[in-house]
Amino acid sequence: MELLATAAFLATLISGFAVGGRLLRLARSTHRAAEGFLGLSVGLLALAAAVELGAMQLAERGHVGPAYPVEVLALFLHSASASSLCFGIWRVFYPERRSAFCVCVALSAMLFDSWMAVILPGRHTSVTGFTIWFHLHVASRAAAPAWGATAAWLYHRRLRRRLALGLADPFAAHRFLLWAGALASNTAILVVALLTNTLRGVLVFAWSPALLAVSVLGLIAAAALWLAFLPPEAYRCAVERRARPLRA
Repeated sequence: MELLATAAFLATLISGFAVGGRLLRLARSTHRAAEGFLGLSVGLLALAAAVELGAMQLAERGHVGPAYPVEVLALFLHSASASSLCFGIWRVFYPERRSAFCVCVALSAMLFDSWMAVILPGRHTSVTGFTIWFHLHVASRAAAPAWGATAAWLYHRRLRRRLALGLADPFAAHRFLLWAGALASNTAILVVALLTNTLRGVLVFAWSPALLAVSVLGLIAAAALWLAFLPPEAYRCAVERRARPLRA
């Protein structure tokens, strides 16, 4: 179990930093906001996971004082990652919709307000316990990838219909499916964490079934993200070969 969890954690870091770095470099060359927001989101999520693990290890060893500022930073990075994802979704899928921008602002406000409420007591979560604000923070973080997964899936469906008419690129359609899968897996991880926190009063790492679930979901998310944004040429060719009957 620990080996699987370690593999999932390392895969998350590798795919997150690699994909995030690629998107940020692309944003610097294209000067487009979408790539910048998405690159920040992916990179900050990987960084947040590493910092959060450090906070938990400090708390487990009894160093709850030093663990608190590390947790503050981790939750801030999680908030910034989810907020950046929201704005990336807006720029990719709904750039002309004011309502989508309002969703980004509202969800960002919820993310940072709940973050401030969580850190306000000045003590690590292992001391304060799981408050309603902590649960709201996790739920807010889950809302962002859930929205993104839905938007990517719907766009994939639209491209599939165009693909049948020869009006879309097969790998572009597949890429949105992979991205939807990665975001859905990230959503599921947070849902498992929220349920474990609320129903059992412990972190996912302290309950084997939850740890197994998030480890498997983490591997799926990391693989889907990598294949969506850094696909090997052999994989791209295989997808295009399979799509030829649809274009015929």
